[in-house]
Amino acid sequence: MISEQALIDATRAALPEALRDKYTDDDLTIIYDIVWDYYEDKGLLEIDAEDDDDLDIADLMQHTRDMLKKDKHNTIDLNDVEALVNAEMAAEDALYENEDFEID
Repeated sequence: MISEQALIDATRAALPEALRDKYTDDDLTIIYDIVWDYYEDKGLLEIDAEDDDDLDIADLMQHTRDMLKKDKHNTIDLNDVEALVNAEMAAEDALYENEDFEID
């Protein structure tokens, strides 16, 4: 099992350099939670759902923006959603597939 901190660190490392220090660990956890709730809602966490072909990236990005818009206390810039979600997914891939992933 991958720790939440390992996922946060890997996500931060996968972000463009300009965004790495812009967001707190809590902000990255919010993105992580939204993405995983999306996976669960779409049935992508089922054992037989190992194929990422079912993942609609555009829908995931819109879902993330919609969830952040609903949060009155949100501090995440909606223009950064694509980079944040892509970094989170890259971190997942690297950590869950035991790939080498360099963390600065």
